[in-house]
Amino acid sequence: MFCRVAARNRTIVLECVAPAKTTAADRVGMPVPLTAQLYSIPAALAVEVPANKTYKYMMVNGRMVLVDPATGDVAAKAAG
Repeated sequence: MFCRVAARNRTIVLECVAPAKTTAADRVGMPVPLTAQLYSIPAALAVEVPANKTYKYMMVNGRMVLVDPATGDVAAKAAG
């Protein structure tokens, strides 16, 4: 699975969330710290890629990282 964030939506994501500390997990399969703030996928992005609705996300080093809320692991890094 790979999430693509359109340029018009990238601004929405970047302005709506606080970035995670750089020590946060950012590689696929790594567990996310329990203290990490996770956000719901914005509706505009869920419309573009409906499969991403089940994931949460966080920002790490300026990139959107999808997190599987069932496992707490990084599921994918968004392209774009």
